[in-house]
Amino acid sequence: MTSQGFEREDVSIGTGKVQLQIGDEEDATPITINLTEGNDTLVDLKRAINNSDADLEAFIAKTHGDKPYRLLLTSNVK
Repeated sequence: MTSQGFEREDVSIGTGKVQLQIGDEEDATPITINLTEGNDTLVDLKRAINNSDADLEAFIAKTHGDKPYRLLLTSNVK
């Protein structure tokens, strides 16, 4: 899974909650990441996902264009 592009990896992406559901089991509990003011960049989101207990790994990739930075998520859960 990949996000929209951002101009920089340290740009504010906004505050609020991000919920991620890993796998397709109906009883699986999603993880919630809280982005707060001052901890609301693409790097902060990547770090929070990687520090969570979820079987999920986040990366930031620099691709191309005016907004080249994208968050990539990967997991081995089916």
